[in-house]
Amino acid sequence: MNTLKKIEDFSAVAPKLKTGKPELEYCLWVDSHGALYVQMLNNSIGSPSPGKHSKNLLFLVSDFLEGKPISREVKGINPGTFKMETMQGSNNSAFIRAIVKHLVPDKG
Repeated sequence: MNTLKKIEDFSAVAPKLKTGKPELEYCLWVDSHGALYVQMLNNSIGSPSPGKHSKNLLFLVSDFLEGKPISREVKGINPGTFKMETMQGSNNSAFIRAIVKHLVPDKG
């Protein structure tokens, strides 16, 4: 059985792709196979109009290392149920790509 565990005492802030402003706060999770997941905590820190994102889902970092096109639909794991969910109509893909670029500058 594959289990997920949050990496405690870690959070970081990544710059957005378009503006370069550090506004995407995130944390990391790891599964029992060593795969790394990212969870967005806050978007547009300090902004009166934060962007829309799926704060509750975990996104597999390796899915975004391949340079796939940015999509309006992304799949993530709900950390409460550990079930895969599909999100549509938000900027999740671009936000996650920005976070991956922050984590792995040569690959994101």
